[in-house]
Amino acid sequence: MIQKTIFNIKSGDRRNDYVFNNIPVSFDKWKDSFKTEFGLHMHMAKEVDKPLWQSWIDSIL
Repeated sequence: MIQKTIFNIKSGDRRNDYVFNNIPVSFDKWKDSFKTEFGLHMHMAKEVDKPLWQSWIDSIL
């Protein structure tokens, strides 16, 4: 659930940057911001689940 929410927020941020600030859309920039934002939410995960989430984010990005 968290990753879907972050995905939607980061996609909207990138799209708005393009529309309103004329900043080109870049998948690499989106990935970096998604990984950063996801890392900020890691503190909410249970300690036993953190390695699983960390390995997941490392594997997809």
